[in-house]
This record gives sequence, C-alpha cells and structure tokens, in this order.
Amino acid sequence: MDPTVRETHSAVLALVGDRAYKVKKPVRLPFLDFSTVAARRTAVEREVALNRRLAPDVYLGVGEWRAADRDTPGPGEPVLVMRRMPDDRRLTTLVTGPARDPDALHDAVRAVARTVASFHSRAERSPAIDAAGDPATIAAKFSTDVRES
Repeated sequence: MDPTVRETHSAVLALVGDRAYKVKKPVRLPFLDFSTVAARRTAVEREVALNRRLAPDVYLGVGEWRAADRDTPGPGEPVLVMRRMPDDRRLTTLVTGPARDPDALHDAVRAVARTVASFHSRAERSPAIDAAGDPATIAAKFSTDVRES
C-alpha cells in the first residue's frame, strides 16, 4: 500500500504502510471546536474510546507528534493511530470500482447493518439520550449550525 494523505474539513489522515495516522485540524466550526491542542486531544481520546467498541482491532490508541528535535516545549500534537484498512474495502470502491460485485456489496452492507443494530439494541438509554435524538432537536441543531456557518 502506497503512502497517501487524505483530508476532510476537520482532519488530515496520513496512510503509511499498515497504519493510518489522523490529526485533527486546529479549526473552530459551529458544530466542533478543535482550536486548541487540549480540545484536539480530548476529541481524539473520545474518538478512540467510542470507536473501539465496534472496531477494537482498528483503533490502536493515541500518540503524539512533536518536532524532530523533541525540544519544543508544551504538549505535542495528538494523533489517532489506527490500523489501515485496504483501499479495496472502501465503500466507494465497493460501489463503483471495476471489480464491484452486487452480491458481495449486499452481504457487506447487511453485515454492517446487523452489527450496528445489535450495538444499538445494547446501548445505554435515558430520557436525555432520547431527547438528543428527537427529530425536532436534530432539526433545530442543524438549523443553528447552518445559520452560524
């Protein structure tokens, strides 16, 4: 697997060998605030904690990037360390790639759906969680985010 870099609105991923290194961008958006190293560290640690529940063999932990001389004071930049997934397993490749197989795609999507459904059936429930997932609450949050961007 060749080294490559991918970018989203809030992160940069370096794909090197069998590892993926994800660094949060120092951005503040209406729906997230990664403007400080501390905020980015909290977000990366939370991402590992949440996502390890479904993919413990993928989310390997949190590291730290520092200047090569290591003499730079203060905390290093938090980096999420993951096992790199094969490019041929990306959803876009499965759907549009030259080797696409509708039956295999159907089976893969159903397997993911079963896993997610099982996960949610065992998830903690509370009135606060129910309220956060209410369609009116989500619509109001979306409207606020759109107005602020």
